[in-house]
Amino acid sequence: MSQAIFINPVDVLYLRGNRLFGGAGEHGEALMPPWPSVASGAVRSHLLSGSGADFDDFASGMTGLFDAPLQQALGTPREPGSFTLRWFSPAVLQNGTAQPVFPLPQDVFVPDPGKGEAGPSEVRMLQPQALPAGVRASMPLSQMPVLKRDKPAKPASGWWLSETGLQAWVKGEPITPDHLIAINDIWSTEQRLGIARDAETATAAEGQIYTTETIAFRQQEGRQGGFLALVDGIAADALPDGLLRFGGDGRAACLQRAEWQPPEPDWQGIEQRKACRILLATPGLFPEGWRLPGMDEKGNWQLPDGSLKGRVVAAAVSRSRTVSGWDLTRWNPKPAQRSVPVGSVYWLTELEGDITGGLQRLLQEGLWAAMTDEQRQEIGPQRRAEGFNACLVGAPLVQESN
Repeated sequence: MSQAIFINPVDVLYLRGNRLFGGAGEHGEALMPPWPSVASGAVRSHLLSGSGADFDDFASGMTGLFDAPLQQALGTPREPGSFTLRWFSPAVLQNGTAQPVFPLPQDVFVPDPGKGEAGPSEVRMLQPQALPAGVRASMPLSQMPVLKRDKPAKPASGWWLSETGLQAWVKGEPITPDHLIAINDIWSTEQRLGIARDAETATAAEGQIYTTETIAFRQQEGRQGGFLALVDGIAADALPDGLLRFGGDGRAACLQRAEWQPPEPDWQGIEQRKACRILLATPGLFPEGWRLPGMDEKGNWQLPDGSLKGRVVAAAVSRSRTVSGWDLTRWNPKPAQRSVPVGSVYWLTELEGDITGGLQRLLQEGLWAAMTDEQRQEIGPQRRAEGFNACLVGAPLVQESN
């Protein structure tokens, strides 16, 4: 059983991406949400620190530094143990209950309400559709996600899904304005001025002034912004509450255990319709670019053991992003890898085999379950422990939004 934790920042957070900055007059942008490796590294370091083990010994691959259960969970830097991050997203803690806040899935369109409006008045859902005869496009799949609306509109910005919206998406229900939440109510971006330090004198470097963005979570009456994570592969009592070093500059954040599990769809309905949607919950590191693991060039898809097969008929995927990071054990950059963004959606039909069992594996293990051993090794076992390739399984949309 996964253990949910809520990470409550004590101060503003420096959540940097992979763009270099620091020169005179440069500006560093915040990455929100940050990569799941930020949370994974913070929690693993918290566990390691609490065990009393020496970090240098752990970095060198020494075993036997702590008790057997923790050793099995953490493994070594080269060969991670059973510890994995199954979910990571911004969240709110309201009346003691953690609730995730999720970016809009790529099949959800929120029109810009325009000036003077308090918020969006409608939400539209994209539906896969075969192109009419005689119409051709550069799409590699048999159908294209289509937005049906009377007139064009710009997409609204600054709106994410609440937990009720996430549950509606999983159940195949249309998203409504009531399912949206303004991110300005959860966090804000603040600017900070930085001055570079001379490495030899430890004093301010002349002319090296730069600015960087920070993330400040809001604390309102009865509601606190932060992050929600699900941890697998370690006993719940082995996750002590306490302070973490989180993000750039090791800013303080409080860890506390919480109660939450990802929503599950109507498995019986998926069995009957032999179709589903897959939503990427954390960045995807796939062996074939944007293609869903297990999918060939014609859209045929299956798990490596052949227990579940289907067909990917459509996909809504935004522009790829590059994931990298810094390896503290080797003290060098991690390999830059192209990722599929959070919120990408894949439509699967013609499912056959162990439909419920196979899809539950994806929900539990992420899209790693659709990869071969060679593909997992190529991407890197560390990335699995860090929480990449997590997904949700949703039922097909029951009806179009009005």
